Amino acid sequence: MTATISKHIVLHAHAIAWGHNKPLASLAVLIVESFPEVVVTFLTSASMLPRIMSELERLDPSHSQVIGSRLHVLDISGAILDPRLPLAGFALAYAASSVCRRGKLSLVVPPVKQSPTYLLPLWESSMQPFTAYAIEAIRVIAKDTPILAWWTAPAGALLRLLGPSSIGGMADTSIETLDGRAAMKAKIFARKEFETPLSDLTPIIERIGCIYIRETDGLIYTSSPAFEPRAIAAVHKWYASIGKEWFSLGSLTKNIETSSTKNRVTANSDTNKQVIEFLNRMQENFGGKSLIYVSEILEYELVMNLDLVWDNFLSSES
Repeated sequence: MTATISKHIVLHAHAIAWGHNKPLASLAVLIVESFPEVVVTFLTSASMLPRIMSELERLDPSHSQVIGSRLHVLDISGAILDPRLPLAGFALAYAASSVCRRGKLSLVVPPVKQSPTYLLPLWESSMQPFTAYAIEAIRVIAKDTPILAWWTAPAGALLRLLGPSSIGGMADTSIETLDGRAAMKAKIFARKEFETPLSDLTPIIERIGCIYIRETDGLIYTSSPAFEPRAIAAVHKWYASIGKEWFSLGSLTKNIETSSTKNRVTANSDTNKQVIEFLNRMQENFGGKSLIYVSEILEYELVMNLDLVWDNFLSSES
């Protein structure tokens, strides 16, 4: 029996950050696998589209046929000429995605690679806290549609970069209030960011993240209690104190931990036992400090500091 499609979720990550988009593709598959009543629309850029599609093509053909009718990936940007600028096509594409009717999705933002079969009232959106343009557009277009922030680095990094000073974070204390966040937004967006050198953007992006991690309705993050149990416990405590939901996906399996479920993933779960067994095996075979955790931040730093990286490379070659 075919399930009735009743929910629509929109996903979006930074237009040039593959480390943020790759796990989001896994999340999209997980959602449509787990919930047959849900359609997922993944709004992305021209540079990310082929890489996302390549990830999805790794699925078994019979498997992809089952979920393909409910998972749609759209290029809403065309070529990215300057990664410092917001995606101008996001608001228009999101508005079209939120139309309350059934039928083909027609976007006037070229080029569109695929078109969803179903258009439904938006049930939820998952955005990165760094994509201010996306979150602001959603609040105007979809009003009270829940927005969940998307975090693909360790929970400890979230606490340090975006968390309050009371738990060791570097966030300005003024952003703990609505007025304080509004004042900081005014300062940030009054700047001509398109004239800011790429290497100087990191502090601005971090401040944007600090603001919108507090203005979204919850958080999805890809870390695991097997990897950093104390940091995750601290995130949960902080989020509970500000009345927001959290969803810990661990290694992006079907064992999803949420703040409202009783069957939570713990370090003793089957999924996390596999993680611990792997880490122990690497330590036994290769010794301590032999495993390198590669974060998407490396790719981001390369893009933001490309001139510096290139200069260092030339220096090492000479």
